[in-house]
Amino acid sequence: MFPIFLFPYYAPWVQHDWKATRKLTVNLGFRMDFNIPPSECFNRINRGFDAQADTPIDAMVDREVHTGFPRITGSMLFAGQGGVPRQAANIYGRAMQPRIGLAYLLARRTVVRGGWRRYFINPNKDYLQTNGFSQSTPYTFSGDEGRTAVNQKIGDPFPNGIRTPAGSARGPLSYVGQGFNFVNSCFATPHTSQYSFSIQQLFTARTRLEIASSANRGRSLQSSRTFNEDEPDLRDNCNFMLGGNPAICDEPIPNPFFQLEPFNDTNWFISRNLSRYQLSRPFPQFVAITELMRNDGRSWDNSLQATFNVRNARTNLNMNYTWSKNLEQGGWLDPLHGMMERGLTSFDRPHRFVVSAVTQLPFGRKQPLFRNARGWLGKLVTGWQNSTIVSQQTGRPWNLPANTIQLADSRLPIDWSASRVQAVRPCVSRWNENNTVTMLRFSEVDFGCRQVSWLVVPRYNPRYTPFRSPNIRLQSTFMVDASLSKDTRLTERTRLQFRAEVFNLLNSFFVVQQMFNMNAENVNFGSIEKAAMSAPNSNYPREVQLALKLIW
Repeated sequence: MFPIFLFPYYAPWVQHDWKATRKLTVNLGFRMDFNIPPSECFNRINRGFDAQADTPIDAMVDREVHTGFPRITGSMLFAGQGGVPRQAANIYGRAMQPRIGLAYLLARRTVVRGGWRRYFINPNKDYLQTNGFSQSTPYTFSGDEGRTAVNQKIGDPFPNGIRTPAGSARGPLSYVGQGFNFVNSCFATPHTSQYSFSIQQLFTARTRLEIASSANRGRSLQSSRTFNEDEPDLRDNCNFMLGGNPAICDEPIPNPFFQLEPFNDTNWFISRNLSRYQLSRPFPQFVAITELMRNDGRSWDNSLQATFNVRNARTNLNMNYTWSKNLEQGGWLDPLHGMMERGLTSFDRPHRFVVSAVTQLPFGRKQPLFRNARGWLGKLVTGWQNSTIVSQQTGRPWNLPANTIQLADSRLPIDWSASRVQAVRPCVSRWNENNTVTMLRFSEVDFGCRQVSWLVVPRYNPRYTPFRSPNIRLQSTFMVDASLSKDTRLTERTRLQFRAEVFNLLNSFFVVQQMFNMNAENVNFGSIEKAAMSAPNSNYPREVQLALKLIW
């Protein structure tokens, strides 16, 4: 299937700059976004899930055998079918974006600026759920595990025919015995509110300093959540840590969907028993379901910036320092209890310092050196310019393991010059399936651990650790980039430009994305092997590029 999607988008706006007084300037604006959810030319797209919809599966269950089995409801919906709208979700019509900015001349060389604005964020492609409209046909090349090939495969590669997608024809029977994703049909376009305030001081005609504070608050941000999960009480009864037993959830009980034709080609069709946990789901005819494009997410960004600029006849120098903190609420610690995680974003870097300079080299006409050069020598030495950028910033926070509790601080001094970088002592115990707790062998033998710092929790537990650690970070980076360029005038209307650019001038090596091992049951837990890493998990080595451009 090759879907044909239509994404209508309209964004009328108006902007006005008003010089209210000699000292005060006001910027006013308003914009409204109409981000229409997509539709498909032939309605080959899903639209939400109806939890109350009747399903023929309910009448197929033999209630005399499976006494007390609850009523079964729930159906995947298809756009443009059975009175369902053609768009993947409802149209959100309240994306109003006012904005205001002020600039005030506080003193002869002092300017104060401030502003507030709201922006709406375009959704991602989660809208495009096409369950039921594509189908794969497995290719069988051998009937005896590869020892001999099946005859006539070239002339008839699929002797049993090619499976065709059912589309929306199965209605409530679509994807029974399977899992799928669906989109929240009441999705609201996420938005951010941005605030800024700055003071700029001019010391001389060529020197200025600016101190600025900015903040960003994201609301109704796009998120997802598991949908077809059991009640928390059942899960907690299967949790060793709460005095329960996983055997309660694992207990096989008679499968009411055994040999029912809609479940053909699934495990439901051939299994006489299914686990209690599966058959206790709100919609037991399906496995895991995920609801996409919810609006549970939030974000908080705060920063303080200082910028110093100096200009003279030959040099433009800029220095910038940013101190920031970036938090988000975007995932779940315990979706059954509605408990979201709130912590650092993956791109949180508290400190960043950048110095950049552009310098006209003192050669050629009107310069201290070779100022009287003429002819080919004058063209050769005139017009050279150098630029340099030096930056340093804090590393990203470490992603913590999901099924583990941190019981004690096990941080180690990090030696980034070592071939194997170890961030924590992997003193790990595991809660076993027989309800005992034992320390892992590599923790005792290889690392000599006597006190437990990490506990791998048993099944049927929510997540206890935050997503990222504020105290363990990847390597901070120090980078130098430089360039050398020259403009040569050939005629009155043409000139030749040459550029030589070097990125990572010092050829430094930094760990920028590769996380410390997050598997608490692995002997490499909490470490990074540099030899097994390359860009983009590390930075790129020195790169040199040359360019020649004719401008007319």
